[in-house]
Amino acid sequence: MKTKHIIIVAFTFLILISSAFAIDFTIEMTSVQNDIFLDESAEFNLTIINIKDEADVYQAYTTDIGWYISTSEPLGLLEPGEKKEITVKLTPNAWATIGPQKITFIIKSRNGETKQQSEIPIFVKPWDYVGREYVPSFELRLTIPEIIDPRAQSVPVEINMRNRNRLNAEGMKLIIKSSFFNKERIINIAPLEERSEEFSFPIDKLTQPQDIDVEAILFFKNNSISSKRKTVKITEYSDLIKTEETNKYFFKETKEIKIVNDGNVMAQEKYKVPMTFWEAKFSKGNPEPSVIKENGKKYFIWDLNLNPQEEYKINLDTNYRLVPYLFFIIIISFALYYINRSPIVSKKNALIINTPSGGISELKIVLHIKNRTQELINNIHITDKIPKLAELVKESSIGTIEPTKILKHDRKGTLIKWEIPNLEPYEERVITYRTRSKLNIVGGIVLPAYKVKFDTKNGKERVIYSNKCDVRIEY
Repeated sequence: MKTKHIIIVAFTFLILISSAFAIDFTIEMTSVQNDIFLDESAEFNLTIINIKDEADVYQAYTTDIGWYISTSEPLGLLEPGEKKEITVKLTPNAWATIGPQKITFIIKSRNGETKQQSEIPIFVKPWDYVGREYVPSFELRLTIPEIIDPRAQSVPVEINMRNRNRLNAEGMKLIIKSSFFNKERIINIAPLEERSEEFSFPIDKLTQPQDIDVEAILFFKNNSISSKRKTVKITEYSDLIKTEETNKYFFKETKEIKIVNDGNVMAQEKYKVPMTFWEAKFSKGNPEPSVIKENGKKYFIWDLNLNPQEEYKINLDTNYRLVPYLFFIIIISFALYYINRSPIVSKKNALIINTPSGGISELKIVLHIKNRTQELINNIHITDKIPKLAELVKESSIGTIEPTKILKHDRKGTLIKWEIPNLEPYEERVITYRTRSKLNIVGGIVLPAYKVKFDTKNGKERVIYSNKCDVRIEY
């Protein structure tokens, strides 16, 4: 029996030389499981290192006919200095015998034909094998929330147990106890087994805040063999109950919010109501809230300090009635604008034609006039003004309207007038003429707006002006 016990203990050993050839590789084997039954496999971890200066191919085998050998992966080719770790399994076959024995294990290299041989001790247990008597050895872990909220009305407890040896522990007693709950349970734990037991204990939600000790004790044959204790805290709480009543009217909403402290201690809390951008603009609270911004969102916030059973009331009104009123005013304004806007659109442009010595000397003026209505417009008179430092260049251009009058003034400059009998609906006319400066204009010049006088459909005379034209040289 002593020999068997020595073999059963896990071991680590280094394989030395058993070959007439020089060492060109090293191996090391560590036992994982070497006491087995005939229907099991012995298992070892093998480490091999090629210490030659060239690559080689290695293989593992046994000469014992009662055993099969298998590896987690082939040894195969190893480069110089390469190291490989694999798992080796030795499985007994029909020729294997029971009891302690040594199995011949051989590793051979192909190129150098070097081999190393070892005798591996294995103990094959008989089917009626009964091991030695084990002393109970258990690891116990107690898992329970460190802070218990009585409102949950239950306390979850988990006990994790691990049998450290091959003792078959039947009829064990597990006890959980504290000042608020106690419970015991009969359990069985197999050799080397890990298992857990879960408990749930009720607790009154009105339990006062305090620290309690929770202890788990494991008994085997009426003897305490393992225990674990933890101190947990029953926390205080203030349970705020909120009710809300909402009434909706035309573009208006009112809310009455009631908050009651249903806890056992004073409640100090910030009550927040999320608000969109527009809600914040059109809402008002009583009592008046503070406004904060968190993560890009706005909130109305009230600071609550409520004794047990105290009530806090909030009135929150959101009034959008200003929006339809403004919308109505805007529509009326647009309608009035549309009714009173000029039926004629006038625009003035200028093109630089000649720039000697970096200054402006000649311009082409373009006047646009358009009827943007469906009505006929009659009796259109157009008047434009040329500054006194320039003069009109007379020319005849096909497609443009010739001026009806040209008036020159020594101080005011030159006035040009055109007359158009009428403009059809959506008709547009373009008038062009050229001017020449008496002196080169450096930088730019602002040409005045031209005037348009016409008769409305009601027969009334109306005057409008175009835009001014800013002409500049881009350097």
